[in-house]
Amino acid sequence: MTKNKILELIEKKKYNKAFEMLENAPDEDKDDRKFMGQMLDWSPRTFRYASKRLRNDREFASIAIKASPINFKFTGEELKNNQDFLWEMAEALSNGKPSLIAVRVLDDIFKRAKSFDNEIER
Repeated sequence: MTKNKILELIEKKKYNKAFEMLENAPDEDKDDRKFMGQMLDWSPRTFRYASKRLRNDREFASIAIKASPINFKFTGEELKNNQDFLWEMAEALSNGKPSLIAVRVLDDIFKRAKSFDNEIER
């Protein structure tokens, strides 16, 4: 029911109310990949409301970060600690002309990746 109500609000352009409802939506709605995919299509800002499982889902998080690099901030710790994922995102965000936000996210990614290198050297 909540999902349909949120979609109705978006259709009616009642965006603030839709964000509020999504924030307070049941956990099962926030874990519904199809629904949260629709939310990402509507606004990349909705990634922060996705379940922990989805924020740690490599494909889902990758789509969200590519849509808006600021979403790296909301990515699950499992992915933030995955060196392969970090390099994949660094490559994706550095193609073309990166925005200031992308540059800041890249800086965070490189710092995290460097910490992996330091651990290997020890």
